[in-house]
Amino acid sequence: MHPGEDGWQQPKLIDDPIDRLSNCPPSKLGEPEQRLRVLFDYAAEALVMLDIDSGRFLDVNAAAEKLFGLPRESLLKMGPFELSPRWQPGGLSAELGGSKIMEALHRGVTAFEWWHRNAQGERFPCDVQLVQMSWQDRVVVRGSIAESSDKKLLQLSDVGRREIHERIASGASLSETLEHLVRAVERHLPGMLCSVLLLDRATNCLRHASAPSLPDFYNAAVDGIAIGPTVGSCGAAAFHGYRVVVSDVTDHGNWAAFRELTERAQIRACWSEPILSTSGEVLGTFAMYYGEPAVPAPFELKAIQLVAHIAANAIELVHTQQLLQEMNATLERRIAEATQNLLEVNQQLKQAELDARLSATAFQTHDSIIITSTCGKILRVNDAFTTLTGYTAEEVVGKTPRVLRSGRHDEHFYREMWQAISRDGFWSGQIWNRRKDGHIYLQRLTITAVRNSSGEITHFVGDGQDLTLEKQAEAQRSELMAARAVQRELLPSSFPCLPNFDVSAAVYPADQVSGDFFDVFTLADNSIGIVVADVSGHGLGPGLLMAQMQAHLRSLAELCSDPGEILNRANRFFSRNQSRHFVTMFLVSLDVAAQSFSYAGAGHQGYLFRANGDVHILESTSTPLGIVAHWTLHPRQKIALAAGDIILLATDGIEEAMAPNGNLFGRERLCDLIRNSSTQSAARILEGIYSAVREFTTGIQADDMTAVVVKTLDTQ
Repeated sequence: MHPGEDGWQQPKLIDDPIDRLSNCPPSKLGEPEQRLRVLFDYAAEALVMLDIDSGRFLDVNAAAEKLFGLPRESLLKMGPFELSPRWQPGGLSAELGGSKIMEALHRGVTAFEWWHRNAQGERFPCDVQLVQMSWQDRVVVRGSIAESSDKKLLQLSDVGRREIHERIASGASLSETLEHLVRAVERHLPGMLCSVLLLDRATNCLRHASAPSLPDFYNAAVDGIAIGPTVGSCGAAAFHGYRVVVSDVTDHGNWAAFRELTERAQIRACWSEPILSTSGEVLGTFAMYYGEPAVPAPFELKAIQLVAHIAANAIELVHTQQLLQEMNATLERRIAEATQNLLEVNQQLKQAELDARLSATAFQTHDSIIITSTCGKILRVNDAFTTLTGYTAEEVVGKTPRVLRSGRHDEHFYREMWQAISRDGFWSGQIWNRRKDGHIYLQRLTITAVRNSSGEITHFVGDGQDLTLEKQAEAQRSELMAARAVQRELLPSSFPCLPNFDVSAAVYPADQVSGDFFDVFTLADNSIGIVVADVSGHGLGPGLLMAQMQAHLRSLAELCSDPGEILNRANRFFSRNQSRHFVTMFLVSLDVAAQSFSYAGAGHQGYLFRANGDVHILESTSTPLGIVAHWTLHPRQKIALAAGDIILLATDGIEEAMAPNGNLFGRERLCDLIRNSSTQSAARILEGIYSAVREFTTGIQADDMTAVVVKTLDTQ
């Protein structure tokens, strides 16, 4: 290859001190040149000088001899492509290498990733920098080569794990998930074709899972092959439970029966790693194929072991989800078929359903979960609890949550907490706790009493989030914006004109996306339904869940008008279709003509402010949606309204707003605010609430605030 070929112009040569050093006897070098020569010879990275005309090395240093496992005399008879495998991530080595050399000649310098091989034929990734320079009367290229195996392994691990988690989170099947993983590996490891086979334990056969780059006829031939000690590479690896490396399939007994198949598929080497579960059980195999004989380098052995481990995680995650779905489906079918004559069996099924729900709720979430008995003893905690507090399950099971107390709250605080749980079935608020290492952290905690079908409390579940964690990373911002767009579509742009009523509503989110929402719609009896709800969590998932719940509520509104029945049906729908979140909700049925209303609350309460100054708490009538699958309904009577009466529906972000000194805004302050502004319009009352909370917290808003004000007007 010569400068000027294919239309290239002779580049301006770059003077480099090292060009005066190569092939120059030390005795003829001055002191500065001698120092540079020492730097060249003893540099940590491999350095080579490439003659463009001959394509051979003019000089190499000791690091290059060590990197390639060849003496200087041998390397000077070679060129870069003799030290490279045939394939690179972007194509053939000869084609890509030529373009990189021309790029260095044209631009003066270029840097890129390149795969090399040593004297033993072992392949390894490197970071390469080529610099154009003049040497005597010719143009040469100096190459700096640094092995990057560790960086490549980290890159492969990051890409592989991200692929499976994104696929599984999006609901992709196991085969789709594994195919994305395989394609990611093939992009990062050039010249190899990968496959994943899954072990069918019922038949002791391997089944095709993913091999997008292998020929279809080959995949069909190996699909269903029985495992055995001498069955190819994958069959043997699955049988023995350890890695099987065949560097040349044409000269190995394991592949004798597949000789014609491998020749047709142009396969010459196959390395297979068993995919093992966390308990050491063989789940399948991950294989790397080559079109030429190949001996694995230490880097490639680490890579195949790493990818097999990532594949095991994907398989176990998908299998766990499928198992939970099958368990839930089986439990629902058996409960539906149970009769009064099988009361004992029915009770066992209901208990199994409760355990499955607790597991799904508590142990598949990033929230810190703690489950206690009715006497306060800790029964179970999840991994997120250990991550947050530093306590392992073994350290806290059998103890009480007092081990987390920070000392910042007095006994009155805890007494009010348990009074709320006894009265409402749950408590939600902010609390200071202490980690095992002594650090104090602020936590948003919801404690819910879980009841059995007889209404008896069987457990208490604490769901907490660490409020001291940093905001979500830049990668989550797009999700928040999508959720924000979903939420904007949820909220009604205006309320319908209701004779003799002044209605106003607003959402004040604490972050880009709110977990609260409100809505207004017409019920089956032509009364007006007004709902306020708070979905646990933030982001696209809760945002979509809000949209789903809103659509379901609107469809239920066309069928019935009783608020309790609507929430009961919504809870059944919600419990069947998700297990990671719960929703607190308050629904009012407003009879405009009769000037009366009825209501139902799922872990949420409201207020009725009479014109004479009396305040009535509209207590929650059930637990939040998604906590208990079946409710016992209690009929609610209609409540008459008079001129000047005000209905307030508000989420807990208002009452639980915290001042810098730790005091809460509280119910009493909210009630006084409404009484003092009762003569104002509904919109002005809402503005007054938000302004008062912002002033109380000095502008620091820790939670979403949503409120609806319904004011009865004088009919005269």
